[in-house]
Amino acid sequence: MGALLYYPFVVPPPEVIYQSLLYWDGFASVVPQEKRFYDRAVPAPLKELGDRGLYRPLTVRAPLYGADWRSTWAKALSSQLRRMAVQPGVRTEPAFHMWPTKLPNRLERELLRLRLATWPDDSGPIVVPRPVGELIIATLAREIAVDLEERADGALYPYTDSPTARRQTMHMTVRGDREAAWEVELGRVLPTPAPTTSLSDVLAFRERHADERARLMRAVHRLLGDLRRDYEHPSDVITELRRELDEAAKEHRSAGRAAGIAWASRSVAATVGVAAAALGALVVPDVGWLMGAVSGYAINIATREIRPMLAYRPERDDFSYLHKVRKELQ
Repeated sequence: MGALLYYPFVVPPPEVIYQSLLYWDGFASVVPQEKRFYDRAVPAPLKELGDRGLYRPLTVRAPLYGADWRSTWAKALSSQLRRMAVQPGVRTEPAFHMWPTKLPNRLERELLRLRLATWPDDSGPIVVPRPVGELIIATLAREIAVDLEERADGALYPYTDSPTARRQTMHMTVRGDREAAWEVELGRVLPTPAPTTSLSDVLAFRERHADERARLMRAVHRLLGDLRRDYEHPSDVITELRRELDEAAKEHRSAGRAAGIAWASRSVAATVGVAAAALGALVVPDVGWLMGAVSGYAINIATREIRPMLAYRPERDDFSYLHKVRKELQ
């Protein structure tokens, strides 16, 4: 099923951890390379999940952030940072703290040179304006996910609870191209355990009901994949898959109730890039449609416009998730 690559911080909130353990193969996050910072950044519970193969700490490979800025995606990031360095008010934005060696050394030096970063204490974090930090970490997360997939080292899906971090990378490019995308609300279909649920109960449910979890996620992935391919007939896609999704969702919720888990539904939006030919037909910002109901809950779909990264890959890019942690669906 693949794993979630959480950003922009090292440690996800509990709701995201539960989401990843219930519906995915686990989760990952970008961590400092240097051990003295890694040990402080990654708490014991994450290390224990790592020992069980459910959490993967990731660092930026040197070849990924090459020395030649002209021929890599780093050009897009560098250009955006130079623009931000001269924008009024950027340096007065709230502070964003990043662990040293979480970024490539060259990028850390670039931030200091542009006066977009300070390092008050060489044993503590690097401080940048929040828009700068979110842009950098979100971009790194997306490129790490693509890099690992290309090296057949696992499928990772970018996943964040920061709308601004997600929005910045969705619109950063050096080409100016636009692409169309579906945005699908899945929160009701993929509920998370209530905050009072213990991690041990979530892990026990994960192991005991692996078949139910896998069935539900196969149905969800099929929905998103079919929407990417059959973008001209979204209602037909929902109609065709409604029974499969409905049965899988009911089975999963029932298993949770039998295990004593109280479900909480929160907004989870999946963004799915579609064919370039769909741009004129689909890009209708801020318009949403009720496309169908699964287990009594609506599946809402809207179109949106995205501006892919420099190294855009239509079959892979812009398949990401936004988890609105503080907004429960009523």
